[in-house]
Amino acid sequence: MHATPKYVALADRLQRRWSALPAGCLVDSEHSIAAEFGVNRLTAREAMRELERRLIVRRIPGRGTVTAHRMPYSIDGDHTPSFRRVVTAAGYVPGVVRHQQRWVGEGDERHLRIRRVLSVDDLIAAVVFDRVPDPIGQQIIGVISTGESIAEALACCGHTPRRDAADIELRIPPHPVARDLGYGYAPVPVWHLTSRTTDTRTASVIHTSQAWMRPEMFAVQVQLR
Repeated sequence: MHATPKYVALADRLQRRWSALPAGCLVDSEHSIAAEFGVNRLTAREAMRELERRLIVRRIPGRGTVTAHRMPYSIDGDHTPSFRRVVTAAGYVPGVVRHQQRWVGEGDERHLRIRRVLSVDDLIAAVVFDRVPDPIGQQIIGVISTGESIAEALACCGHTPRRDAADIELRIPPHPVARDLGYGYAPVPVWHLTSRTTDTRTASVIHTSQAWMRPEMFAVQVQLR
């Protein structure tokens, strides 16, 4: 029978200590942990890395380590989730760090392509790529340029959006996306969510999306019927 590694045992103790803390709460530093538990800095560092792997904490360069959010993000056939609405309902503050949009293609292939970096409580949370066909893109472009939800913009323009297809898996993002998520070039797997939204009245596709989401921020579930 193998003994539990010291850093794992320490991570277990810290997880129990921090389990009741609110999301985004600053926790002890590696230096203070090493001093309190009588271990070296390497053991304290490995314990923190273990808690990162468990999605218990998130380390932020220049700020320290905070407790993870892990808010539910459910996708089903009856509801088209809005990032803004989900985050707000969980009691946090959504934000748009960066918003870029441009028209791509010609004729029937013309569509509005949108790239957004989204935040929760001023922490980078997701990078999202959206595609909206013309002329629907022309209807919502003035609304979403201010950071509003695409799902809500579609509804406001008279459409009845329904998320009818979605796929979720843990994948390592491309380097540009990893950098925007705050990982640098580290090969860290994150949630990769692809989805399609149709108009329930016309059955036409009105929006497709590809999102890369930090796993310690969201607990994603997909239930489509």
